[in-house]
Amino acid sequence: MKIIKYLTYLFLISAGLWVSSCKKMDDYKKFLAGGEIKYPGKVDSVIVHSGKNRIKLSLILGSDPSVTKVRAFWKNRGDSVEIDVARSTGIDTVNMMISNLSEGIYNFELFTYDSKGNKSVVKNTSSTVYGSTYEGSLLDRPLSSAACGDIKWGTATAEMLGVEVSYTDNSNISHKLSVPNSELKTTLLNLGSDAKFDYRTMYIPNPLAIDTFYTASKTIIFKNTVLASGTYEVLSTNNTPHAWMPSKGQLIEVTQISDNKFSFIVAPGANSAIPIVVNVDPDSKTTSVTLQEVGNFGSPWFMTAETVVNSLNYVSPCEGIISLYLHMDNLLKNDQWGYFPVTIRKK
Repeated sequence: MKIIKYLTYLFLISAGLWVSSCKKMDDYKKFLAGGEIKYPGKVDSVIVHSGKNRIKLSLILGSDPSVTKVRAFWKNRGDSVEIDVARSTGIDTVNMMISNLSEGIYNFELFTYDSKGNKSVVKNTSSTVYGSTYEGSLLDRPLSSAACGDIKWGTATAEMLGVEVSYTDNSNISHKLSVPNSELKTTLLNLGSDAKFDYRTMYIPNPLAIDTFYTASKTIIFKNTVLASGTYEVLSTNNTPHAWMPSKGQLIEVTQISDNKFSFIVAPGANSAIPIVVNVDPDSKTTSVTLQEVGNFGSPWFMTAETVVNSLNYVSPCEGIISLYLHMDNLLKNDQWGYFPVTIRKK
């Protein structure tokens, strides 16, 4: 009798479990009344291209042929953009351009969809959008000098893409040049007497950026300095123990004796200093000084100077520069004072 009761209880429990299981299955079938849930293949990877108030997303899709569109959300899904996708038989890359963005950092949520509206799992990416604030912070490549059609550039930084130079020649023809970072000197041809040029420095914020950014354009008027009598500034540094040698920034008066001869006191701090005569070769644009007395300290301390062959013996008429490399000594030539560079530029 006990066995019969036990079997009866066991049957009732099993029947209850079966009914409960059937009910859950019926509920699951109701939940799937529209069919089994399908997730299209998500965006595999993203290459981000920053731009000026815009961004381009290069989306790499997997091999799922059911994907028909891609949608990007940002601002906590407050904004979005959608593109249609025409799939091939393999892996595709589609480009999504998002414009009219404010400057700043953006987080994007990317979803793919099939023709039935099923949505993939999310793919996240982020990037910076650049604008006027970034562009306004950019610095120009330094300009060392601009004289007689020659532009000399300072050192460019790695972030600079180059310099854009625009000018109009004496035939009223406009020119635009792109100067690479490696170029230290740019020569503009066929210029008039009142020649000028505009320049601005180009940047890209990163190697994948799609837009070029520019500094504000500046207009530079060429200097057409020529060698003549007047006040010159010392460019060279006196790195000797002799205080009577000219120091950087010191002003010296130069007299033009003839077309190719100039006179000035090379040791303005010396007692009884005598002007030195500099010869300028107009063809080779080199300078020379024949042995001559340049200071009188009392015998045998007559200071003399003569040229030593060196790259510092040059003249730059357009920049108004006269440069010398001299051996300064006394009459006994026992090397009392040594070798000195002296470079001056017309003010």
